Amino acid sequence: FLQTVLTCGPLLLLGTPAVLRWREQRWPQRAAAVPAQRWVGLVAVFALCGVLGFLWLSFWLADRSVAAQIGDSAQAWQQRAMLYRDSAMAVYWVLSVLLLALVFLGYRFFRQRTLQLQQAAQSVAFERDWALQRQQEAEHAHQALQTLNRELAVRMAEVEQLQQQLQEQARRDPLTGLYNRRYLHERLPVELQHAGHLGQSLCLVLIDLDHFKAVNDQYGHAMGDAVLKALATLFAGRLRAADFAVRYGGEEFCLVLPGCDIVGAAACVAELQQAYAGCRVAGDSHALQGLHFSAGIASYPAHGSDEEALLREADAALYQAKAAGRNCVRYRG
Repeated sequence: FLQTVLTCGPLLLLGTPAVLRWREQRWPQRAAAVPAQRWVGLVAVFALCGVLGFLWLSFWLADRSVAAQIGDSAQAWQQRAMLYRDSAMAVYWVLSVLLLALVFLGYRFFRQRTLQLQQAAQSVAFERDWALQRQQEAEHAHQALQTLNRELAVRMAEVEQLQQQLQEQARRDPLTGLYNRRYLHERLPVELQHAGHLGQSLCLVLIDLDHFKAVNDQYGHAMGDAVLKALATLFAGRLRAADFAVRYGGEEFCLVLPGCDIVGAAACVAELQQAYAGCRVAGDSHALQGLHFSAGIASYPAHGSDEEALLREADAALYQAKAAGRNCVRYRG
């Protein structure tokens, strides 16, 4: 029996890994469901029980055979003692072989498990490093994106500010800083609509500087520009917040006075004429004083309900002021 165990034991030890691999390939779900250490334990327990059972059965049959042949005598007891000794030695050797086999199988199993754990640890470490690298790249990309967003916001603010400046420059007269005729055509219809909704009046005043060509011819264009700037400065300081002044063209100006009737507009223009006459305009080599202008007034809704009608009425009134000797205000009552 011991020879059989010693002969078959190594074959079993060598064939067990192949059988386990075949079982894992054949029934992967079952192998995954039951842990490998449980299979090893069950195999070891069944093997030990089978060997012990076989030894007990062999010893029992031998004991029965000796008892049947010899009977109850001293020789029988001697034969039984020898049988017990041989059985004990067999059990010793079988248990030693099983222990070695279990040690070898345990070594193989734990070595395989250790290799698997090392591979899993390396895989986890690689995935962790890869995740950390991707996280760092994502943080760098996020920081770069935030920097680009800030720069883009600054550029957009600059572009918006530049657009506002360009729009303002497109609406302004570069010499006097007043609004130009384009702004008048954009703003006047809005003011007329607003006045109509509120049921208020609105006055439009056309102003023309008297003898402006003579000033340019006698004192030069620089003095003429200074005269225009002086009148624009007067408008900025004398008009209300709701009013606005426009350089209509050349030496002509236009005033829009929302919420003002024609009498109030005439009084406002008279005050401006008086203030302008008292202004002293200094040039490079000369200074002028006592300047004056003529004005024509049109009122909404008395003289018209749209921009064209009011401009036509104000221009006719201005022509009457020029014909009347200049430095005066005219309007149709």
